[in-house]
Amino acid sequence: MPTNSLHNSAVPSLIGKQTRKNAKPLQKLDKKKKPLVASQLKQLANSHSKNPSQQPATNSQQKTATSNNKNKTSDKTQTSKGYVKIVRELNQPTPKLPRTGKNCFQWMIDPVDEKEFFSTIWEQQPLLISRNDPNYYKKLFSSPIFNNILQKNPIQFTENLDITSYKDGKRETHNPEGRAYPAVVWDYYKNQGCSVRMLNPQTYSTPIWRLCSALQDYFHSFTGCNMYLTPPDSQGFAPHFDDIEAFVLQIEGSKLWKCVCATGNFNQNEIRGPPALTVALQPGDLLYFPRGWVHQAASCDGKHSLHLTISTYQQHSWATLLAAALPTALANIPYMRQGLPRSVFSQSPKELGEAASELLASLPPLDLKVGLDTLARNLLHSSLPPCLSPEEKAQSALTTSSKWGEPGPTFKSTTLIRLVRRHCCRVVNEAGQLRLYHNLANSRVYQEKEPQYVELEADLSEAIHFLNCQYPQWTPISAVPPRGDVEDKVYIANELFKQGILLAKNS
Repeated sequence: MPTNSLHNSAVPSLIGKQTRKNAKPLQKLDKKKKPLVASQLKQLANSHSKNPSQQPATNSQQKTATSNNKNKTSDKTQTSKGYVKIVRELNQPTPKLPRTGKNCFQWMIDPVDEKEFFSTIWEQQPLLISRNDPNYYKKLFSSPIFNNILQKNPIQFTENLDITSYKDGKRETHNPEGRAYPAVVWDYYKNQGCSVRMLNPQTYSTPIWRLCSALQDYFHSFTGCNMYLTPPDSQGFAPHFDDIEAFVLQIEGSKLWKCVCATGNFNQNEIRGPPALTVALQPGDLLYFPRGWVHQAASCDGKHSLHLTISTYQQHSWATLLAAALPTALANIPYMRQGLPRSVFSQSPKELGEAASELLASLPPLDLKVGLDTLARNLLHSSLPPCLSPEEKAQSALTTSSKWGEPGPTFKSTTLIRLVRRHCCRVVNEAGQLRLYHNLANSRVYQEKEPQYVELEADLSEAIHFLNCQYPQWTPISAVPPRGDVEDKVYIANELFKQGILLAKNS
């Protein structure tokens, strides 16, 4: 499963920037329960860069700052050793998990504003959010929920769950064959000090499915989750890097993380110099780090640890897109079809590289449609199905049927429609056959089914693009392009509704 591709040094990684060497003393921000904005983050970074000799705040200084402001509801930002730390004050209300992708992401990284996250943090440096709220992520998952999943579902070792250990510099996987019965799993955990990694909790946990499905719509990239349960004062994995953007949500206990701005998988004695980040996560805390950052984590303070790692952007880069698009795009450029020089095997790779660079520099704008179709088709095959709200179910083919005498919407020109989710489907031309790929019939198991599609007699690209742009607004069927027979539009809308791709309601 590609959710967290551990120990994959063959994939090119985008390394976060390790900046500032000295910590910035905590500063009070009058947030008043609003997300931090870029001007505040950048102001801290700029003021630090102008005073590089400034010393980090001592423990006593930080305690004094907290004591002086203990009655205020402000958050504090610390820029230190190439990462940003946000400290939330106590007694702030715990918000509920929202429904939409954007709001879900904002909830996950609160109090940092999502726009400013992408301008100052994303793919650049780690982010630590210390919330002082042990209940923040509590409704997503817990040890009792995990035990209940083991009892009620045929969880399989290796396919769904790994038993791991990292002791005396040696990383081992201890998976037996067959079903992961609770007694076997807990024996490894309690009596042998092994860590437990569940590879697809979203298959069995509705809250995690809901979160990952919403974030997948937000990122337009497959979003998965791993669960890690670690006994007290132990470690399950060697230092390594992942080819995903990682969001660590601490649920129970405490875990000490060490991150280094480097790429590769290492033995402990190969890690040179101090880590860029060392932090003990507490329940409710979040740690983000970009792909390529070497990291390791161990439970600490005599406590066990349970955390979720939300992962996204695996194989979702310019390199991935161009690898899919270039063969077709280059073949359509006449001078790219010219033969190679007869001396091709006599020239050095450097000489040929210079000649190729000249050709690439003169390229016209590339047609990336084939590459985009490939990425979209792969995403729709891999992605989770949408997690519908009760209201959406009532507007879908799931419950609005004539069965039991409950008629669905009457399809006519004024019937209002919208896509179930933005980019839940895409029209692809495959050797002259038009297919509408979608993820509505996917299961919650990664690629358990073959790619789902509907064969089309007419090109619906313009209509799907229009509905994507309109989402989440409702549109009468008659207003959907292209111009033409309204009866045909009504028929097509009804058919897409039956496939689960559209929601519908009477105006």
